[in-house]
Amino acid sequence: MECAGLIKTFEFCFELAWNVLKDQLSSDGYQVNSPRSVIRLSTEVRYIDAEDCELLLEALEKRNI
Repeated sequence: MECAGLIKTFEFCFELAWNVLKDQLSSDGYQVNSPRSVIRLSTEVRYIDAEDCELLLEALEKRNI
């Protein structure tokens, strides 16, 4: 049960992170849909740094397992 809770927390936090970035990008006039494109564009426009980009892309891969 504890493991299931940790997994749900991970999923929730990841979804929240990329959706907040997506909303900010949309607010600034960008049109992106996939988590990967949101994360990469967020790095290009400097919402997040390269290290955070790598962490989020790694989290995306783990989420898709």
